[in-house]
Amino acid sequence: MHLLVENQLFTLLLIMTIGLLVGRIQIGGFRLGVAAVLFVGLGLATIEPDIALPAIVFIMGLSLFVYTIGLEAGPDFFSSMRTTGLRLNALAIGMIVATMAVGVGLLKFLGIDAASGAGVFTGAMTNTPAMAAVVDTLTNMASTPEEVVAAESMPVVAYSLTYPLGVLGVILSVAVLSKVFRIDNDQEARDAGVAIQQLVTRRIEVTRRDLPTVTSLPHSLELDVIVSRIEHRGTLYIPEPGDTALVGDIISVVGTEEEVQRAEELIGEGLPGDPTHDDGLDFRRIFVSSPEMVGVPLAQLRSRLDGMLVTRVRRGDADMVATPDTVLQLGDRVRVVAEHDRLDRATRLFGDSYKRISDFNLLPLLAGLALGVVVGMIPIPLPGGTALKLGNAGGPLLVALILGAKGRTGPIVWQVPYGANLALRQFGITVFPGRYWHHSGRWLWQSTAGSGVTHHYRNWCGADLPGQPAHSDCGPQAHEDSVWPGLRHDCGHANPSGGAELCIGSDQKRAAQHGIHHCLSPLWSPRLFARRYCYSCCSDPSD
Repeated sequence: MHLLVENQLFTLLLIMTIGLLVGRIQIGGFRLGVAAVLFVGLGLATIEPDIALPAIVFIMGLSLFVYTIGLEAGPDFFSSMRTTGLRLNALAIGMIVATMAVGVGLLKFLGIDAASGAGVFTGAMTNTPAMAAVVDTLTNMASTPEEVVAAESMPVVAYSLTYPLGVLGVILSVAVLSKVFRIDNDQEARDAGVAIQQLVTRRIEVTRRDLPTVTSLPHSLELDVIVSRIEHRGTLYIPEPGDTALVGDIISVVGTEEEVQRAEELIGEGLPGDPTHDDGLDFRRIFVSSPEMVGVPLAQLRSRLDGMLVTRVRRGDADMVATPDTVLQLGDRVRVVAEHDRLDRATRLFGDSYKRISDFNLLPLLAGLALGVVVGMIPIPLPGGTALKLGNAGGPLLVALILGAKGRTGPIVWQVPYGANLALRQFGITVFPGRYWHHSGRWLWQSTAGSGVTHHYRNWCGADLPGQPAHSDCGPQAHEDSVWPGLRHDCGHANPSGGAELCIGSDQKRAAQHGIHHCLSPLWSPRLFARRYCYSCCSDPSD
């Protein structure tokens, strides 16, 4: 074990490796995923409590994780506000307020000090940004070195103890309740519009006379499709703005199976066979690696795409119908329909270079992350003469949501290539739990190695056994006595979004739904816990 204590880099890499291997083991239909890193680190830190890693490593991992989440979620996060976003975010805020009310009641009933209670609350909710806000707030409120030490240790230890149970509780709840209620996750994904669906191309003979122009046809008929070709009297061409399909024309429509069938009902009669080809018109899949073609809607690129039409965009494993409002990102793959002699020009225009996309520009990523850290340091005045800071998690997340939605500022492209985003996110979420398994493991080691079984039982139950002296001070022993009652009662109020991010991951739309929660959580109940009850026991041991 001395090797793990002396070589911090080896320790970190070993815990990450073993944790990711354990996370791949499937138990009862589910896997721990990245959350297994937390439990492996907790086990090693319990066996050898002197294992410690620099805090900056975990802070960087957390900031990187939430920043990459925000970049991907940004576009859909703000656009969802016009549809289901307001309703979902209102539900999230309502859950936070309700959980806060229950937590405050349990704190009073169980006599738990506010610093420990805030740690228990955020740990059970698996909300690291909120925990960072709690520590920053308590540290700013401290007036003596002793209070600073208490502010930095008490909530973090409480958080560390409840966090593993919060993660595990969410995983088990989802796994068990899915089977109890026989939930069809694939069908729910399709109903919510987040399922991956294959795009198809169908030929439709126009029989309707009052069709709008081809470019406005999807909007007018409320169809999620695009017309990629028009065949008029034997001549095949790419539709231009203002073109209209006449009766008897044959159009090629791209969309999901369901949308294409709706198009057939509204436009005309479906024809068998593949889309019409001729010697002059063809299509090609092209990899987007040119920064000049990303971050702006396709409508603004129309002048550069003369004689070419983007019909599909593939991002990750999902195909999307290209619309005038579609904004390309580095790493996308587009299907371009054009004449043969224009396809090479389209390839040069979009880049089509895997090497170029692998050597992506780190400057916007680091600049945006630094801006987020600066925003996290800005104090937000609150009643009572105190101030709140979003910290190293809330600040980067808020900035990333804005920059992700904006896409680019002049020549600066804020988005990170899709593959790089996933890699950085995975690395960040694998690294940052280390700060908390270290504190948890040290506490568990002390509790089991102190006074035998009786001492351990005291700490577990949070109450003095007969014949044991009561502790009225506010040191580590008092903290140990106060954490577990709240743990047993509060760990059931876990936040599903935290568990989803740790164990399942989130696609673009799910990330957009979860983004507001992580942005608001540091502003809500943990801050109120700290502000109302902070240091009540440490200011006066008799309280």
